[in-house]
Amino acid sequence: MWKSTLTALLVSAAMAGVAIAQSHFFDNQGNGTGVYSLPPTGATLQNVTLIGSIVAKGNGFVWLVGHSNPGSSATVLNKISDRLLVGQAAALNDTSTTPPDWLGSTTNWAYLASEPQLLSISTNGTTGITGASRSSDSTAGGVAIASTSIGIAGACLNDLVGAGNCWGAYFEARRTANTTGPTYGFEADVTNSKVDFIPQPYTLISGVNSSTYDGVFACGAGLTPPYPCAAAIAISNNSQTWNKGIVFANAGLTPGQGAGGNGVAIEMASGQTVRWIKSDGSTLGEVWADANGMHFKPPTSCTGQASGSLWNNAGTPAIC
Repeated sequence: MWKSTLTALLVSAAMAGVAIAQSHFFDNQGNGTGVYSLPPTGATLQNVTLIGSIVAKGNGFVWLVGHSNPGSSATVLNKISDRLLVGQAAALNDTSTTPPDWLGSTTNWAYLASEPQLLSISTNGTTGITGASRSSDSTAGGVAIASTSIGIAGACLNDLVGAGNCWGAYFEARRTANTTGPTYGFEADVTNSKVDFIPQPYTLISGVNSSTYDGVFACGAGLTPPYPCAAAIAISNNSQTWNKGIVFANAGLTPGQGAGGNGVAIEMASGQTVRWIKSDGSTLGEVWADANGMHFKPPTSCTGQASGSLWNNAGTPAIC
C-alpha cells in the first residue's frame, strides 16, 4: 500500500495487458471507493491509495513519483511493508522447499534467497543492486541536509540475549571449475584529484588535505564502549587455507618513500610491536623500534628452539 502521488505513465500500445481498469482506489479523505475505468494515455492519478495490485505487461510502466528532503514537512514516504522480490527473485515461491531461482538452489545459499526483506537477482548477469550518492546533492537552498554521503550502508545490532551472531556486511564469491576468469570477494577503489597527501601514524587526516583511504577499520563507532575491539583484520581458514596472507604488488606502492626506495609497505608508530607467540600464548619473539633504537626480544631459553636460533642469554643475544 502506498500513500503518495501515484503517477501512471501508460503506453497505449500495451494497455490491453494492464489490469488498472479493474483496480479500486479511494482518496486520502476517505470518500469511498470506486472502480476507475481505463485512463487515457499519460493520465495522472493523484492522492490515491492503491487497494490490491497493478499488473503491467508488455511495455507498460507504472511509476511511483515523489521527491522531498529527509526531515522536511513535505516528506513523501512510499512504504512497502512486505518482502520485495526483484528480477529473477520474483520467481521465488516462499512456500516451496526448493526455490526455483539459482541463488536459492546453490549449496549453503538458500538462506540468502529465503530470508531477505529485499531480494534482487539480476536477470541478465549484470549488477544485482546498486546504491549511489553524490555530495553535491547534500544541500538544499544552501543548507546542508546530510553530513556524510554514503553510497551503500549496512548495520547490525547484536542484542539477542545469549549466543547472537551479527554481521554489518557479508560478501561471498565462488569460483567454479569451468571458469578461467578471476574472482573477488570484494574490490574497493578510490581516486584522488586534490593533493598528494602522505599520511603517517600520527597524522591520518590533515586539514583540507584530508585523505584518500581504500579501507578504514575503526573501533568504537564514535560511542564510548567499555572494552576495546578484538582485531581490525583476522585472516583465517574456513574449510580451506590462504596461500599467502598479504601480498604487495611490485608496482603497487609509490616509489621514493622509505629507505628501500620502492615504497612503504607497513608503517607503525613508535613502540608498536611485531610479535610471534606459541599456542599457549607465551611470546617467542618481538621486534619493535622507539626513540632508543631498534629492538629485538628473543626467547629467554633455547628449549624447543631450532639450532641457530637467537635467544636472550641474560640480556645478551646468543645463538642456540
